[in-house]
Amino acid sequence: MGFFSRNRFAILLFCAVFVVFGNSIFNGYALDDEFYTAGANKFTQKGIKGIPEIFTTRTFYNNDGTGYSYRPVALTSFAIEIQLFGEKAKTSHFFNVLIYAFTLVLLYGLLRKWFANKGDWFSFFICLVFLVHPIHTEVVANIKCRDELLAFFFSILMFRFIWKHLETKKWWTLIAVSLCFGLAMLSKTTATPMVIFVPFSVWYFTSEKWWKGLIYIAPVVAAFLIIKIALISKLPEMSRTLQGFENPLADMNGAQVTSTAAYVLGRYLWLHIIPYPLIFYYGLNEVPIGSWSNPIAIISVVIYAGLAVWGWTEFRKKTAAGFGLIFYMGNILLFSNLFGAAPGIMAERFAYFASLGFVIVAVDLIFRYSKFDPLSFDWKKQNSSKIKWTFIIICVIFSIRSIGRNESWEDKETLYRNDVALAPESAKINMLLGSLLSAQAAQINYESQQYLTQAQQLAAQGRQREAQESQRLGNSKKEE
Repeated sequence: MGFFSRNRFAILLFCAVFVVFGNSIFNGYALDDEFYTAGANKFTQKGIKGIPEIFTTRTFYNNDGTGYSYRPVALTSFAIEIQLFGEKAKTSHFFNVLIYAFTLVLLYGLLRKWFANKGDWFSFFICLVFLVHPIHTEVVANIKCRDELLAFFFSILMFRFIWKHLETKKWWTLIAVSLCFGLAMLSKTTATPMVIFVPFSVWYFTSEKWWKGLIYIAPVVAAFLIIKIALISKLPEMSRTLQGFENPLADMNGAQVTSTAAYVLGRYLWLHIIPYPLIFYYGLNEVPIGSWSNPIAIISVVIYAGLAVWGWTEFRKKTAAGFGLIFYMGNILLFSNLFGAAPGIMAERFAYFASLGFVIVAVDLIFRYSKFDPLSFDWKKQNSSKIKWTFIIICVIFSIRSIGRNESWEDKETLYRNDVALAPESAKINMLLGSLLSAQAAQINYESQQYLTQAQQLAAQGRQREAQESQRLGNSKKEE
């Protein structure tokens, strides 16, 4: 069997990423790209020379000079990119798509290990639905979200090395596990829940005793301690206060926080099933401050309680759906606002990790309720046509939606104008669009004044030359 035959699914996934997200490469700079690039970051502007400073300072800064967050790996990727290719939006977009493509290849290899008893098609369909899901358009099409892409990429690579160690017992794979987790956390701390899923996945997908999975906690904890002691402890103190339009829940009572969290969780689930509308910023007014009189919050609690009970049943059987449910809820709860206020109250990028769990559940249910064994699936066989067409329809619809949404991220004005129509109550979107249009009007007014001044100067010069010429002609006639 040749290389392409052995790796046909991985190659198809890699190419499919460029089919679905390739149009985002031609976009310009959009939301918050100046945090990393767009000519606005003093560290990435220095290229490779700026890397030492990147690791010894906070990543983002407030207007008063105080800093917050620490994502040096993501920032370093831009410094290297600018050093090698210059600072261009299309280059940054290309690398975002490329990282996503390699992530899908790694993910497919990992899922083949996890779901070896279900065959390659099962893992391929999970990756394909994950790939085309429109909720990922923000992560891929927004340059700034490279931090999310890298955090997930290194997390998946970490799991790949864990399985490499399970198979070979080679000591260097544990070092690689530690390194990958460190890189994931230094990209963005959304990788934090992976600490729990390291031992859990080992127990869930192998015949090892649960306590043996704890062995792999050691390199993860080692990476965390190194980062904490060697890097974070030496940074300036972090200062980040969310403004009211970003998230007002910090000043709300318990009932308001919990009901809003329930609403947010319900809306995340909705966006996974029906990804419309997709909005670059939710925030105040678009996400109503909760009340337990809100039927959506109540319905959401009932649904998630049902998912928890079902998840426990599936968990005990060690089914694919059981793992998917636990992975989904373990990641999405982090951004429900129950454990701290999230910027914008909710965001599609916050669902990136969790969506893998959702897709695993969805694919498992499609096979299960079609009463079709994934191991028996064959694309060419007639008895596989029902499953085949189910995935074709899902992927075509999601792909069209993703390709269209990529275009909304063309630039700031396109994004703001598009999304203010989808979320007219969002305070932040209205503010951003208003500020952008005001800045454009001020620039136009400035340029108009410049043109007017230039025209007046030229007119004055013309009148002066005309007067000089008239005087010269008058002097000539006198001499005659």
